[in-house]
This record gives sequence, structure tokens and C-alpha cells, in this order.
Amino acid sequence: MLERLDHDVFNKKPLWMTLSCGVNDVWHGEKGIELEDYEKNITDIIDKAQAAGVKVVILTSTMIKEKQSTPQNQKLIEQEFNKLVTGLFDPNAH
Repeated sequence: MLERLDHDVFNKKPLWMTLSCGVNDVWHGEKGIELEDYEKNITDIIDKAQAAGVKVVILTSTMIKEKQSTPQNQKLIEQEFNKLVTGLFDPNAH
């Protein structure tokens, strides 16, 4: 996603963008991304957007399938992917 920002977002000169990520990172199981790398990628995306003057609305990951008890959803919860997103940025700072 980070590599596509210029082409898919910034070339269109938006004032705002939504950032909804994490489902694919978790869904791919062992091929998924570690929480530390996930945090770095989200931070890099936010930094790049802010440098381009684009305001970002950050969304938590949606549930995978419909049961909270699935292994993928437990990874969202247990490894705190969504907690990271909600706690990473202070909404009053910008």
C-alpha cells in the first residue's frame, strides 16, 4: 500500500484520505505481517500523507468473516492490531 500512495492517492490531489488496513496483513496467517512492521507501515503512510498536506481518517480493521472467535479475528485482538491503530495517534495533536 505504501508503494501505491503516489499513484493511487497523491496524484489525485485529495484533501482527505481514509486509511483502512490490517485485514490482509492478518488474513495471510504466517505470511502476514508482524505487529512492529504493521506499525511502521501505518506510521510511514501517515507521515507521507501529512507531508503532502493530506488529512487522514484512520479506520480499524474490520472483522474477518463474521465470528469474533475465528483465528484471524483473534489475531486482530490478541496481537492488538486494532489497539495499535486507535492508540498510535493523538486525534487532538493535529
